[in-house]
Amino acid sequence: SWMQLRERLGPFFWPILVFCGAAALSMLVAYSHRVALRAFHEEVLAPLLYLGLALVYFRTRTDLYRLIFALLGTGLLVALIGLGQYILFKHTLETQQGGLRVYAMYGSANSIGLLFDYVMPLGIAWLVARVALKSRLLAVGVCIVMLPVLYLTFSGGAWLALTVATVFIV
Repeated sequence: SWMQLRERLGPFFWPILVFCGAAALSMLVAYSHRVALRAFHEEVLAPLLYLGLALVYFRTRTDLYRLIFALLGTGLLVALIGLGQYILFKHTLETQQGGLRVYAMYGSANSIGLLFDYVMPLGIAWLVARVALKSRLLAVGVCIVMLPVLYLTFSGGAWLALTVATVFIV
């Protein structure tokens, strides 16, 4: 029920609601309402829906581990595709911001940066968590593979977000 979801969110319910409301209001003053609506969906609404689903359906520690490993696996797969694109298909890449920007299966290199902004902080947090050494090594390996692809996206916003997330984790 809604009450159970609200209880599971705890003190984060009102800040999430305020953030979502402010983001929705910002669409009213946007230059392009279509682009603003798309960004609202991608950056605000979809992640909040995923969070809600995770809070409703993930009950055990095993469920949470499965989600974290799935996200790390997704980041690893996108990183491998990005490296493959850079190594094998350089001629298809566009030169932007002083270098070849990989975009893997996305339409934009910034989308890779956004995905890595979700995945890499989980990997970094996994390094400092009290988990088995094999799990930590796996997280280190995935993050090491993602770093060069993040560099090849030339996404300054992704680097800034990752830096801030790392500071909060530390």
